[in-house]
Amino acid sequence: MLVDYNKPTLPDLGQQSKWLIEEVAPGLPAEMRSEFIRAAKDTSRIRSMPVAHYPATFPSIRGYVGLGDHANQRHPLTGGGMTCAFNDVLRLAKSLAVIPRLRGNDVNDMAEIEDRIQKAILQYSQKRFLHCGSINILSWALYAVFQSPPLRDACLDYFMLGGDCVDGPISLLSGMELSSLTLLFHYYRVMIFYLLNTVTCTGAYSCRDEKNPVSPKNALMRPFSW
Repeated sequence: MLVDYNKPTLPDLGQQSKWLIEEVAPGLPAEMRSEFIRAAKDTSRIRSMPVAHYPATFPSIRGYVGLGDHANQRHPLTGGGMTCAFNDVLRLAKSLAVIPRLRGNDVNDMAEIEDRIQKAILQYSQKRFLHCGSINILSWALYAVFQSPPLRDACLDYFMLGGDCVDGPISLLSGMELSSLTLLFHYYRVMIFYLLNTVTCTGAYSCRDEKNPVSPKNALMRPFSW
């Protein structure tokens, strides 16, 4: 299980175990809580990994190309790394496909081929944002949203509306929709939905009755037409 520790410094394993048991475990479903606590007590099984966030730098090094996370990383929350990696491979292959051959017969011939390869790599690096830009932005935007309980609840309320409120974000996450305008559209819809729910308290998730989850109060309400 991946658990986000959003603090400046990481404590020792004993403190990590205590934090997992006392602060994380209570928020888990009852069915998995005991097993989670059992695993958290074994400090030898706790592993930590910092989240890297860096831009692509490989075009500045001749003959070197980065694919997937080696090109640039995003927050792992959305699991978009493999989607970006596969699309990187396809885009680079298309850029290299225009080169008729990759081996030369003499030094001058090889120098010309190397120049064409470098141009293909540069073209790939300049255009890869078309398929990974929205995924990268969405990963960090969702991470910021889920850090705030009110915004997180508003996001879940939005998903519970179904239809395009789910299809749109999922198409962005899966790389099926690449438009950054679509990303902005859904992002601001969630923000507006949050403001409306704050005033009207009609969110199916944020305004649910936790003591009676099947009560009419939890019925899906759609007071506003999108």
